[in-house]
Amino acid sequence: MSDGILLWLIGAGPRNVNFDRPPLPTAKELAAGVPVRPDAGPGLIALRVVLRHSRLHPVDSLPWTHARAGWRAAEKSWRGAEATDDPMDRAS
Repeated sequence: MSDGILLWLIGAGPRNVNFDRPPLPTAKELAAGVPVRPDAGPGLIALRVVLRHSRLHPVDSLPWTHARAGWRAAEKSWRGAEATDDPMDRAS
């Protein structure tokens, strides 16, 4: 999930979570500060992301699905949106 949040922060689009994934910032780069997605504006200081439910299944779970969940949670948090009846919000 944290990979998805980092991808959102550096400006990766939803497709970049699964394909053409950009490199994630290293711990050293994060400590020094990295550019944040341009549409977040200059005032973005903190973002609280809450993933309410996620389960790992030994057969059906793929790493990109959890990264995608983190990306979606960050996107919704930034927009101030709550979970809806969207089936993507109810992954099991």
